[in-house]
Amino acid sequence: MKLISSADTLNFLCKNAPRPWVKRMLKWMIYNGELAPYFTHGKITPFTSVLGVLVQIEGLAQLDAGPERDAAIRAEFEPDFADQLIDRDRFAEVFGEPVEWDEREEPHQVGAGFFVYADEIDWEEGSIKAEIHHPESQDEYHLFWDAQDHLSAEFERSQFKVELSGLRFSLDALEMMLPAVEPSASRTTSDSEHVTAIGRPRKWDWEGAFAKLALVAQHPDGLPVGPGAQAQIERILSEWFVAETGDSPATSQIRQRAQKMMRLLQPSRP
Repeated sequence: MKLISSADTLNFLCKNAPRPWVKRMLKWMIYNGELAPYFTHGKITPFTSVLGVLVQIEGLAQLDAGPERDAAIRAEFEPDFADQLIDRDRFAEVFGEPVEWDEREEPHQVGAGFFVYADEIDWEEGSIKAEIHHPESQDEYHLFWDAQDHLSAEFERSQFKVELSGLRFSLDALEMMLPAVEPSASRTTSDSEHVTAIGRPRKWDWEGAFAKLALVAQHPDGLPVGPGAQAQIERILSEWFVAETGDSPATSQIRQRAQKMMRLLQPSRP
């Protein structure tokens, strides 16, 4: 599949329509599922408030700030993450591991929701900036069909800071809109990307991976605990995916799921 930049897309479609109208049309076609958007670069960072994290652990949000709460936080969370919670205002932002990709990977197709809820869309530069909530309704799930790959987080009711760039569209799809118009050879040759086997990001079997961790938890030694446990859990997940599929999700995705799975599998405190 040949992809061309959003700037080339505008130049191509503006042969027959005003530029402002083309921009509105592109957004509508993306929303309506008629045109698939791809981004060569992305960084999607989950965040919540300190209070949003504390309420996930029974009794932790009720503790007053001080040594007792600090010790409880250290006992529940990895050191780097605990540092974001200690001595912070309850409404201060806390960030998780971002989902990131760049030109070393295939461009990622994303859902229309990123355009619907974007705070800023620069069609000329091919970039989006947004702060969005995790989808909660059927309509939102339709807009964010890619949520499992791009909007995963260890927080409940997460928000996400979104920075996407390198917007691309399929040249074949655009040519179907204006079959009598030829795109500029000089522009598409120098600025476009030729990419094969591009589609929606691969769906990973996280349920199967979770089942693997559950089996490990049933062994006499159980899941790894103490210093380095997080890294061992990530290794178990990565090795399971490689053994099952010959490939593994990105490190950031594994880390996010590992943190969530560890909390689910840990026994509740009395």
